[in-house]
Amino acid sequence: MDSPAADDVLAFDGFRLDAGQRLLFRDGRDIPLSPKAVEILLVLVEHRGRIVSKNQLLDTVWKNVVVEESNLYGYLHTLRNTLGNDPGGKPYVETLPRRGYRFNGAVQQPPSEQDAGRTGIVGLAAAAPVVPPGGRMGRLSMAVAGVGLAALVLTLGVLFFNKAGTRAEVAAPIRTLAVLPFKPVAEGARNEAFELGMADSLIGLLGNSNLIVRPVGTVRRFGSLDQDPIAAGKELKVDAVLDGTISTADGRVRVTASLWRVNDGRQLWTGKFDQEFSGIFDIQDSISVRVANAVDAKLSNARRRYTQNTEAYRLYLLGNHHAQLLTPRDYGIAIQYFKQAIALDPDYPWPYIGIATADRVNVLSADAPPAERMAEGKAAAEKAVALAPELAEAHVALGMIVFFSDWDWNRAIAQLERAYDLAPNSEDTNIELAHAYSNLGRHEDAIRLSTHAGIIDPLSPRRWALHGQFLFYAGRNQDSIRHLRKAIETLPEFWLPHLFIERPYLEMGMNKEAIAEADIAARLGSHSLENTVNKACAYANLGNIAEARRQLAELEKAKATRYVGPYLLAVVHNALGETGSTLALLEDAYRTRDWRMTFLKVDPRWNDIRSEPRFIALMRQMKFDPPAAQPGARPVDLTDLSARANPPLR
Repeated sequence: MDSPAADDVLAFDGFRLDAGQRLLFRDGRDIPLSPKAVEILLVLVEHRGRIVSKNQLLDTVWKNVVVEESNLYGYLHTLRNTLGNDPGGKPYVETLPRRGYRFNGAVQQPPSEQDAGRTGIVGLAAAAPVVPPGGRMGRLSMAVAGVGLAALVLTLGVLFFNKAGTRAEVAAPIRTLAVLPFKPVAEGARNEAFELGMADSLIGLLGNSNLIVRPVGTVRRFGSLDQDPIAAGKELKVDAVLDGTISTADGRVRVTASLWRVNDGRQLWTGKFDQEFSGIFDIQDSISVRVANAVDAKLSNARRRYTQNTEAYRLYLLGNHHAQLLTPRDYGIAIQYFKQAIALDPDYPWPYIGIATADRVNVLSADAPPAERMAEGKAAAEKAVALAPELAEAHVALGMIVFFSDWDWNRAIAQLERAYDLAPNSEDTNIELAHAYSNLGRHEDAIRLSTHAGIIDPLSPRRWALHGQFLFYAGRNQDSIRHLRKAIETLPEFWLPHLFIERPYLEMGMNKEAIAEADIAARLGSHSLENTVNKACAYANLGNIAEARRQLAELEKAKATRYVGPYLLAVVHNALGETGSTLALLEDAYRTRDWRMTFLKVDPRWNDIRSEPRFIALMRQMKFDPPAAQPGARPVDLTDLSARANPPLR
């Protein structure tokens, strides 16, 4: 593929592109671009209207040179920011995911007279490089160009450098960071567990600092091979992005990493590492230290490497990968990998945290049998806390299991508040403490913690959904619907907001909408039986008792193959007006420790039977009386969360 002729001057919508001099102008003014950025633009302009693949650009602009793809993405980001959109609103440089890039401007060759007679420093600098089509620059033109460019350099020197020779315009400090999933060097050599695991490990190391680092659950969707790191950084609303490649072969691991500032696309640091696989931990430590140095962050001295067994680490990564897929089958696979990791290193706390979290989430999201799963999870969480009491994640794992299985509110809150104290800038610690506060009726505290979590991680899918749930249990149905609709719009393929919006819809009498959302949630992958329950309630509200009973029969039938908690059955019987059956099922839920009994205090579906003596007795047995904050549970200081967080949140 040949580039445009070296003496071509091309124009589009006020821009002039000088191929020979590798310069770009707009309305007569020089636009500072690196020669490589202009070369990329020339290739795209030559193929205007057609898609140019990533490999075509790399092969054309960097002939016979091996270069990291992140360099290309940085230049493309600069071009997009520089050129903007055409008069029709289309970006001049358009990204087509997994296909390539396209230039959309209408290009012409302008007459050279357009630049004649320009004067002044800017005019001289702008006019000098413009060459008439088919012509060459004479000595006078070159002299003018030299004067103009010298003046421009002098001017830029005055503008951007002080007397000490340092840049006078100080860039904003880096406070927020995203570590993207690492990519394979070759397209056919993906190892997503290892790629995402590398990012997760670095997130953990860099999170032990004064940086706010986006969690792995949020960045995992930015793992496509053609992901532009700057575009990802903008969507993630961070100041900087760490991106890289990773490969393993012949017992060695090869890693490249690049740190990009998002607002201007500048590369702040890059490094290459090639070591035996046993050196993977040294690579991670080295990257975290160099990134911290590049952004002037302070890493905690309390950082620990929790295993030196690389095979245990590899098995943990495989388990974590399956756990993130959020299906009952994958939870089981994840737990087996975690147990294999523990067999190799019994003192490695992260696999225990993995088991506790997988067991709990499997029970809460997919209605797995709670007794066995919660018992195993609790034992794993207690082991994790004993091994690594400084890990906030260990306290979260234990606190949430104690909350949902033991109903020991004081111990659960103490564990979750300890996690918050250890990691106030963690989305997970904020949202799980908010969850417990919400169920205990401390609604304002829950909403403020959840709002804080949204500042820490604006794109957390789980936080988007749970914030809507907290609003619902606070009695703010319209706010809940408004928020969950926004969550669905932002994350249309995530099933949890569809499930949660069914509840306020039912409270607001929007029964048909609730039925529709239940079907969508199931289609998107929700394994929760609550979808069937909510449909049954909606049909009962609509007067279609036959269909409501048919849905109830489906729930009864499901008991033959899976756990169906009596709490859910009680909800349907209450919607049908069967108070006696409802109370009997709730009493059964208490005896069998159905985890949904933790919602008894705040669930509005019981408002019509709260004065029943048997219901009042259940509230007392659950220690939900009186309705104020539980004795012994200290409130988290939420008066100024941004001041308590380190660093201050913007």
